[in-house]
Amino acid sequence: MTDRPVDLVAENVDCVVRGGEITDQSLIARRIGEMSCLACAAPSYIEKFGEPQHPSDLDRDHYVVGYFSAQSGRRWPFSFVSGGETVEVAGRYIAAFNDGSSYVEAAVAGLGVIQAPIFMVREHFDDGRLLPVLTNWTTDPMPLHVVYPPNRHLSAKLRIFVDWVAEIFAKNKLMRPIEQTAWRIG
Repeated sequence: MTDRPVDLVAENVDCVVRGGEITDQSLIARRIGEMSCLACAAPSYIEKFGEPQHPSDLDRDHYVVGYFSAQSGRRWPFSFVSGGETVEVAGRYIAAFNDGSSYVEAAVAGLGVIQAPIFMVREHFDDGRLLPVLTNWTTDPMPLHVVYPPNRHLSAKLRIFVDWVAEIFAKNKLMRPIEQTAWRIG
């Protein structure tokens, strides 16, 4: 597994799960679901800095953990939606990562606020290591696809794998929204 974009043909990879819109029209893609993200921070961070009340607080009074593209080196902004208002912030950061697991662990360590896919942070909510913040704000869901090159033709093995992945995502509660009020401080 890797967060970096894989060149399916050059690296002889059978298929990948990709988030976002598929821009390479030469690939075959099967949409398997949507991925929602959630802003969160460690209890230790919230105790030290307080809880942000508006996304713009992340540019002034708070720290974020940065996540950057392995391909371009560009840091991804946080994007929030509430009541028809969309806000994008860069945030002040101490550390930035291009690996999802390290990104989440930095938040657990109290380095700042993250905006991460629900499936990556759910267990940390369950054990109290992360708490949601900016709960009146959401993110636009990101489409998820299983993608494979056209020269792979849907072999029996690949078809079984793609169907299996699609079934997992359809059943998996890790992709569904978290009831956020259960983890509020106070």
